[in-house]
This record gives sequence, C-alpha cells and structure tokens, in this order.
Amino acid sequence: QAHGGGKFPKCDQWCDEEGFHMAFALAGYSPSDVLVSIRGNELFISGSGTKVDAASQLKPPPDEEEYPAKTPKVGVQQGMIVRGIARRNFKTKYFINNSFDLSKSRSFMKDGLLEILIPRKEELQSKEVNIEER
Repeated sequence: QAHGGGKFPKCDQWCDEEGFHMAFALAGYSPSDVLVSIRGNELFISGSGTKVDAASQLKPPPDEEEYPAKTPKVGVQQGMIVRGIARRNFKTKYFINNSFDLSKSRSFMKDGLLEILIPRKEELQSKEVNIEER
C-alpha cells in the first residue's frame, strides 16, 4: 500500500502479478490537466482544475438580443447553476514501498479515471562470495 495522499482525489489501490495499481477518480479533468512525477520512492500527482466562469454561461447566444429570453426554452432552467463536480487545483504525494520500481511506472487516463501501474522490482539475485585465506 502507498502511504500519503489526502482526501482528494479519491484513490483505489491493489496489487496483482503486474505490480502495484492506483486508480484516481478525476471527473472533469483531461490528461493535459494532470501531471504524474516521481522522485526517489515518492509519487507526486497534481492537477489544475479548469473552472468554468458562471458569468460566461449567462451570456445570450449570438442570435439572441437579450437574456434571459422572454419565453423560457424547454429544458433550460433559468437563474440557477449547480456545480457538483470538483475542478480544483490539487497536489498529492505517495510514498511507494521499495519493492516496486517507480522508474518503470506507466500511467493511463480514460473517462476521468487516471490509472498508474508500478511494476515490481526484479528479485535480487544472491551471489556467493569466495573466502580467501590470508
């Protein structure tokens, strides 16, 4: 298990024959908004949220002269904007066990899910040391 991190973003962790997996829920972020970096046995994940300006959503479409429209359009509720998806800047750090090789890490992002795979280190080979007489 990796140690560290905070409350955001939420993370799943598991091990299998491929190595150590981490999956982060990042709805609303694109791969260009997220940076994954390593230093020693530390894994850093940071993101820059793309907040949408509420005032820009209140501007009328180009073909309308005033807003709100005199006759509300079907399916559009006027006067309320609800933001339930977090699009905030974040930076988090995880300490990874030495039995995993961070230098060979790979990351993938699809549909708001960032996945990181950290393979296991190759097992250390034992070697006999010849003892010389003095």
